[in-house]
Amino acid sequence: GTGKKGILLQKLDSAGKLVWSGSGIRVISGDTTNYSLSFDGQGSAIISWGAGASGESYIQRVSAEGTILWKDKGIRLSP
Repeated sequence: GTGKKGILLQKLDSAGKLVWSGSGIRVISGDTTNYSLSFDGQGSAIISWGAGASGESYIQRVSAEGTILWKDKGIRLSP
C-alpha cells in the first residue's frame, strides 16, 4: 500500500473472530508506504514499511499475543 496513516494489525481465530480488542495492535502511526506482512513460523508477524517521504524503511515484529517485540517504532533499515 502507499500513503496510509499508520499500520494496525489484527489477529483472527479459526472461526474468523477478532482476537485482539478494538482495532487491533497499532504497529506505527504516521505516513507509511509500501508495507509488507509475513510470518516467522513461531506465531509472530513481521511487518515492514516505508516512512512516507523520508525514504526510511522500518521493520517490526509482533508476537502471537499482540506484544510489540522490537523498539517502539521498529528497527530502522535504511537510510
